[in-house]
Amino acid sequence: MKRTAQRTLAACAALSLACPLTGGLRPAKTRIEGSPSRPAFVFDTTLVLADFTVERWTGEKWTKVWAIENAPSTRVRVRQVEYGTVPDGYSEYVPPKEPTLATNALYKVLYEGGAVRGGTTFAVVERDGKPTVVELDPGKPFADVLAEFDRLVRAR
Repeated sequence: MKRTAQRTLAACAALSLACPLTGGLRPAKTRIEGSPSRPAFVFDTTLVLADFTVERWTGEKWTKVWAIENAPSTRVRVRQVEYGTVPDGYSEYVPPKEPTLATNALYKVLYEGGAVRGGTTFAVVERDGKPTVVELDPGKPFADVLAEFDRLVRAR
């Protein structure tokens, strides 16, 4: 009986440590504002970001085009991040590969901080002769996102 209780306590302790590492992250929402060439990614709450990346679909794989990180000892909270602009307290570990985001390109944003993980998928497409940001559903299968992006590009 004593061994069973010890095993149960050990299992509970292991689960309590593992849960925050696996399922304890809550999803965050992001909306995109501003210029399509240098959009601002606005979070649903202020965050201390550990990592923030912007990636572009090359037709074969996702490639990081810009990334920033926060030093673990710094606790600078942000409500938004503008593409290519490093917030105070953060550092760039992938400099912008594109000075502005390209038109007719597919992008995704991924970020994590504290107990929050989020992101979004979007396209910059030409509409009426000017670039426009169109947010896509990141919850869809990737094949559906690609099909939607192709329709957006052909609709110009």
